[in-house]
Amino acid sequence: MRGLVFCLTVLLFTGGCTLTSTERRASALGLAGAAGGALGNELGRGKPLATIGGAAAGAGLGALILGRDPVVLQDGFDQGYVQGQCDAIKRHYEMRMRHHRSAEGAAEESETVWYVVPGPSETADGRKLEPHKVAIPIKE
Repeated sequence: MRGLVFCLTVLLFTGGCTLTSTERRASALGLAGAAGGALGNELGRGKPLATIGGAAAGAGLGALILGRDPVVLQDGFDQGYVQGQCDAIKRHYEMRMRHHRSAEGAAEESETVWYVVPGPSETADGRKLEPHKVAIPIKE
């Protein structure tokens, strides 16, 4: 019974320490296992099997009470989000490269034809021009 009191006292005093969430959870599970082992030892009158069973039960009950660690869940979400963004950037880059390659291939297949047409005889501001011809390149 003294072990159980000791474990609870340590748990109360270490609650205010600056530990990470995972370290706090690990220490709480260790203390719950130790408390369960101490209780199993007292109830089983010092039998090793009762001590081991009490420790396992204490750690299991502690894990059930604590539940999932929100910090670990958020870290997993953040890593998945970053990986998803990386994949999206890669897909966008590959799509742009395919589009660029297909545009180059289309440009090589097309032929430039020059059409010669009469040029304008007057500018937009009203000046008269001499008759001339303008060549217009058209890709076909």
